[in-house]
Amino acid sequence: MTLTAPAHRRPHIAARKFGYLIGITVNAVFLYLINIRPGWEVLPFLTADTPQILGLMNLSLVVGIVVNAAYVTYDPLWFKALGDFVTAAIGLAVLVRIWRVFPFDFSKGTFSWVLPVRAVLAVAIAGTVIAIFINFVLLLRHASVPSRKRPEAAPHPAAGSLQAAAETRAMTAPHPRLGRRPHGHDPVGTQDLAAPAHGPYLPPPRRSILQTWPKLSCTD
Repeated sequence: MTLTAPAHRRPHIAARKFGYLIGITVNAVFLYLINIRPGWEVLPFLTADTPQILGLMNLSLVVGIVVNAAYVTYDPLWFKALGDFVTAAIGLAVLVRIWRVFPFDFSKGTFSWVLPVRAVLAVAIAGTVIAIFINFVLLLRHASVPSRKRPEAAPHPAAGSLQAAAETRAMTAPHPRLGRRPHGHDPVGTQDLAAPAHGPYLPPPRRSILQTWPKLSCTD
């Protein structure tokens, strides 16, 4: 006995495109806020080492915009896995650069945020590594089977009534040789109207009145 997991159904194409447009908007907004206005300088806890991570961060945002824009027009499973793999790999490079540079200064506050920020970065790095592995496996899986058979669509509710009406018409339609017959009536010798294998259906020969009239015997 073989057990198969149920096929995962993707969201509707309209919902997917809406999500891609949201991703493009978010990345574009962050790109504008960091580099143009108000800029990263307005954040008091960022140090002068911040420009060392801006290059990879801007690259990650731009790639996110390009990949989501590509998804809007073309998003098969293998292409989606490939795009997610690329964006996750660049995101991992950004996180590792932030971990090494650590352009944060929390000395002015009463609480040291160094340890919590390090913990968040560690969790983010681990999650990104897992995402890269998953997307790589999905890429290999979907690329090896480029054309999957789509699940058959469920029959329309009206299909059953149309089929029933067609069957009713077929039962009450006149037979080409026997003429119209009432519903449920099956005269003797016509139980099976299907044509035999050797040829079309032939009705039984009619008997003349002389053949059916009882024979009379004459006696002297």
